[in-house]
Amino acid sequence: MKQILKNDAHWNQYVDQIEMLIDKYEKVDVKTMGFPKNWKELLRW
Repeated sequence: MKQILKNDAHWNQYVDQIEMLIDKYEKVDVKTMGFPKNWKELLRW
């Protein structure tokens, strides 16, 4: 996805939207979706 988005601002917005969805649906276990504990840090890198 990062390759498709035009610039870093769009990528950061995408990561923020993922975080908002995860926060909204608290019962969803991101670990079962393959997300590591530090997923956000990895995506911001």
